Amino acid sequence: MRQRHLPALDRSRSRSQAWRGRIPGRVGSDRIWAARGRVRGQAGRAAGCRRGRRPAPSGRSHTARHAACEAHPRAGGDGQAGPVGPGAARAGAGPPSGPRLGRSSGRTGTHRSPPPHLRSGKGPELKIHRGLPASPIGPVAVTVGSFDGVHLGHADVIRRTVAAAGQADAQPALITFEPHPRCVLDPANCPQSITTLQEKLTLLEAAGIEHAIVLTFDRALSSLSPSEFVDRLKAVMDLRRWVVGFDFAFGRQRAGNSEWLRSNGFEVDVVPPFTFEGKSLHSSDIRRLVNIGDLEEANRLLGREYSMAGPVEAGDKVGRRLGFPTANIAVEPNKLIPALGAYAGRARAAEGDFIAALSVGYRPTFGGTQLRVEGFLLDFEGDLYQRRLELRFLKYLHPDIRFDTPADLVQQLKRDVADTRRLVQPLAR
Repeated sequence: MRQRHLPALDRSRSRSQAWRGRIPGRVGSDRIWAARGRVRGQAGRAAGCRRGRRPAPSGRSHTARHAACEAHPRAGGDGQAGPVGPGAARAGAGPPSGPRLGRSSGRTGTHRSPPPHLRSGKGPELKIHRGLPASPIGPVAVTVGSFDGVHLGHADVIRRTVAAAGQADAQPALITFEPHPRCVLDPANCPQSITTLQEKLTLLEAAGIEHAIVLTFDRALSSLSPSEFVDRLKAVMDLRRWVVGFDFAFGRQRAGNSEWLRSNGFEVDVVPPFTFEGKSLHSSDIRRLVNIGDLEEANRLLGREYSMAGPVEAGDKVGRRLGFPTANIAVEPNKLIPALGAYAGRARAAEGDFIAALSVGYRPTFGGTQLRVEGFLLDFEGDLYQRRLELRFLKYLHPDIRFDTPADLVQQLKRDVADTRRLVQPLAR
């Protein structure tokens, strides 16, 4: 696990301005709304449609969703969406309203049990600060980093931070950055996000973090000296203890590190390199696995199932006419999308968890050009239009395939559903 660059801070501003400016200031804070929120950006700008999308991996093409892919012309679709489920072909369309992901509200909602490696017991709700806290938050044990993916290595750092806070009679706090520092310092190699900000915050709350401080990373922040950065933190929190990775560095020219902190009077816990089955673990490892479709291994490194979530977009119902109505989700910008193909997985709707045949692709059978991320929920009947849906990827089935006829596609979809039912264990609802 690596923790690297720290972002910059500026004067206070209104909450509505906090995400548009250059350097985050002491803006208001809010509590995480773990289960609900709004999707940032317009549906038509979904990640599935963003420019520069990589081509399908060599030897892969896809299928599992083509029946439904036509039902959603783009990852921000047109037309009218209808019910999803085995009986949906007979049902009428309807647009129940639903929450969208994005800025958290002022309360915490109920959400599913966190992954075992993140559970820290029942504790205070997460307080989110968009920029530096608006007022002093008291004593903290703090860790700093991007924490993209909140994988097993990150979980180790977070557990140690929570433990250090208990020992120091302080609150566990985590400083993270938006966007990823590399997107500013090395834009040509800007990584796609394993977790969106909302997903990250939900996982941090589950892990026992009490204060999440989200700083906008920009050139101004990266140019701060270690002293300037720490002075800004000291103005709003009592830094009782730092918990940092072995290669942690911050400030202009990476001049700050654990030794710098100690020499300036801080108590510092240095976390040794995290290894999984004898190998070091980095977020880049997980991105690579998701990019090639190896979700089984990616999920092992994450300690949970890789997921994508967003509001269900409208389509033109081709999938429903083929007997496999799917829900097409709008994906948040820069969210990491798995390799093109069909997957066995799950879907979480307001009604609970369902086994789902998932698809990522361009509906080549119908000459599609827009990337779609969608799922066919087994044993579900209902209308998901405009409601938030989470898709969780468990196992790659096959590439994105172009079929000669829709009938050939239907036969493959039947096989995908059978394989998914065989591979995925149902969860209690």
